[in-house]
Amino acid sequence: MVVAMRRLESSRLGRAWVAVREDELAAASMGVSATRVKLSAFALSSAVAGLAGCLYAGSLSTTADPNAYDFNRSIMVLCAVILGGLGSIPGTLLGVAILVGFDTVLAPWADAWIQALQVNPSGSSLLSFSGWRLAVFGVALVLVMRFRPEGLVPARRMASELHEGQS
Repeated sequence: MVVAMRRLESSRLGRAWVAVREDELAAASMGVSATRVKLSAFALSSAVAGLAGCLYAGSLSTTADPNAYDFNRSIMVLCAVILGGLGSIPGTLLGVAILVGFDTVLAPWADAWIQALQVNPSGSSLLSFSGWRLAVFGVALVLVMRFRPEGLVPARRMASELHEGQS
């Protein structure tokens, strides 16, 4: 999908999407059908989301569990996109790698380290590292939005727009 999206991004349709996003009136005056371009974007994004949903449902043992689609999962996806960089496919992949690595590697290691130090003998979630996981994500988001609003690996267009007057 990454290769297909990168190819689509540089195609005629991808350039039309960017043109309509930036200035719909200017794109329409250049002969781009804004309605057709918006409809194609909606249809293709729906197809990709449907494919992702099918693959995700196939990896679950059941789709009836409401915890599989909770608010935290939505926040994790949003954090990955913002942390990596809006409009950047490699940035989003980096954001996912950082957050999943944090969740599956760093948090359990920090919890085990806290238990080894006997800091939290009762097992209170207030004294465990994974109990503060969402707060750490929030702080990371605030720091990224404050000091690097384009994300860790920004799209070229987004980076140039945000740093236009700093040359």
